Amino acid sequence: MEQFVVPNGNRRHFLVEANDASGIALYSGENNVDLAGTPVSVQIIMTPLFDSLPPVFSGTKTATYPGGGDFPPIHIAWEPAVDNFTPPESMVYFYYIYPYDSEGSPTAADIIQDEFRQEPSIVGETSIYLTTYSYPFDCDHDYWVIIKARDQEGNVSTNIDMIGPLGNPDGC
Repeated sequence: MEQFVVPNGNRRHFLVEANDASGIALYSGENNVDLAGTPVSVQIIMTPLFDSLPPVFSGTKTATYPGGGDFPPIHIAWEPAVDNFTPPESMVYFYYIYPYDSEGSPTAADIIQDEFRQEPSIVGETSIYLTTYSYPFDCDHDYWVIIKARDQEGNVSTNIDMIGPLGNPDGC
């Protein structure tokens, strides 16, 4: 706690910034207080000036096969990510689909590679339907999926929760 002596007066303005070692302001807060001669405590809530934290996101929650049609989809759903700056409706989600044809299961490091990242990204939604129209599924593989969240500053969630194995939506 810091103590300062400030002359009496109405609406004294207090502005506080927290800087990093190079002098760049990272946090800021301010408050106005009337000073009448008795000591007062001034509370200043510090808020970040820019977003350097990734969204908190737990990843894929469910994968279901709702059925219907010649190419029944896989419905993948998740809870929305939470971020200190980006609102849920502006959160961007992207996903990786990994074709896997071995025993056991792949690791997250196997899946999170550029060659398995799918476009387009999904903005503000919390589910996607995957069909043979959106991804070239084949009958020789099971598939694993990881969903990631990216905030407006480009910070990407750190989750590595994967869901799988998912069969082919064509029902091979």
